[in-house]
Amino acid sequence: MLRRTPSHPARRRFGALAATLGLSLAAAAVPSGSAAAAGDEWVTVAPMAQARERHVMAPLPNGTVLVAGGISGSGSSTRSAEVYDPTADAWAAVPSLSRFRIDATATPLLDGRVLVFAGESFSGVSSPPSTGDVYSPATGTWSTTAPASRFYGGQTATRLLDGRVLVVGGNAVTGGRETRAEIYDPITNSWTNVAPMSQPRIGHTGTLLTDGRVLVAGGVGNAGTAVDTAEVYDPLTDAWTSTEPMPGARDSQTATRLDDGRVLLAGGTSSGSAPLASAVVYSPGTNSFTATDSLDVARTYHTAVALTDGDVLVAGGESSEAYLPVTSVEVYDTATSTWRTVDAMNGDRSLHTSVALDDGTVLVAGGYDNATFAGVSSVERYTPAVTAAPVAARSITVSARDTAKRGDDRLVVSGRLSVEDGPRRCVVDERVLVQRYDARSARWVRVGVDRTSGGENPGRYRLVTADVRATYRASVVERTVTQGESTSTCSAASAEVRHSHYAG
Repeated sequence: MLRRTPSHPARRRFGALAATLGLSLAAAAVPSGSAAAAGDEWVTVAPMAQARERHVMAPLPNGTVLVAGGISGSGSSTRSAEVYDPTADAWAAVPSLSRFRIDATATPLLDGRVLVFAGESFSGVSSPPSTGDVYSPATGTWSTTAPASRFYGGQTATRLLDGRVLVVGGNAVTGGRETRAEIYDPITNSWTNVAPMSQPRIGHTGTLLTDGRVLVAGGVGNAGTAVDTAEVYDPLTDAWTSTEPMPGARDSQTATRLDDGRVLLAGGTSSGSAPLASAVVYSPGTNSFTATDSLDVARTYHTAVALTDGDVLVAGGESSEAYLPVTSVEVYDTATSTWRTVDAMNGDRSLHTSVALDDGTVLVAGGYDNATFAGVSSVERYTPAVTAAPVAARSITVSARDTAKRGDDRLVVSGRLSVEDGPRRCVVDERVLVQRYDARSARWVRVGVDRTSGGENPGRYRLVTADVRATYRASVVERTVTQGESTSTCSAASAEVRHSHYAG
């Protein structure tokens, strides 16, 4: 442990921030012809059967939410797991994990299953497993993965565009931090060693960029201090590229990808100092970080979730030099690059988990509070306020020359999509190889063009092609997009086609 909190036992949740998916990482589409209800309020909902902190949470394809592992209210490790149904406001027990897992990662897979990987046992000694547990919502059961090449603890696990999972960093078996990286293939249930990072780190974040690369930022190095470095992994070339340094060193921050492809890093700590209020934004185009507006309340071990309008909700965490949990909640406005304070949670909490639900609300579960300094079972649900009416969308017809090929795959483009006003994006609907982001399952689903309706479906789309294994990967082709009188060329290699506003 790198820091010991005076008022309660040492707590360190390296890597677990990556498990608060917005999975981490994506905004749901606004339903056709509708707007979110007025809100900006927290409501206490049904509690979990098991009090827990430092656990994992992940959305399931049917709109329910999986919670597993962590430390119970009595301070012991727990293998228990349960599923929350937002419609019924009820929890149901499911089979337990194969072993105790604290500060593990939870990664939704493309087929709807969830990979829960690594994590420690609460024995005072770090002993993370080299295997993971995979939960199948179809059967309600767990299966064990093949072992990775080494034990992990405090790692990040980021799902790649093709469905594989990149695991990097964390504790080294021999002590210190790791530079090593591996990729898990859920289709073959196998691991592959890939190029290591240039610098060891733990307490970092891993974020999928729109072009399929992965940003790994911050963390603590072998010197035991936070670092200001970051690097980007390209799975197509199996190579890491260093970014420009961050404005300041930080670890245990949150990282959330914004609608425009940039990444917001908020809060955290710096070498055991008091929690940070500062925030920075990474721009892939310049491969650099820029300071942005600071949080009103400094915090670490908080959670961050992307809202349906593209803003980012940050909740709870530890603040002040005493590292005490807070009820404070803030929203980062991506249009103005500023933070605003919103309705506080009903209870303070840290080392909790958060996830966006299908209806645009946010579920926050567990963590520990000031009253007990132990895991709690309480759960709250946040309804965002309506800040503006949905942007009226334009229907456009897109076309492309069929000269682009990869292997034997001819890329045929047709159909219509609705896109929001703003900078022109590369928007297509491929007859064979287009995928749409499904917010309910937090995964990409293959779709085709509905010739009757013209393919008008709101949401986020990704241009993909298939390799010889029929594994989806980002296309590296250019298409000519026709919109009225104007024509522009867009590169599918660097664009994830998205739009969150739709008018029916």
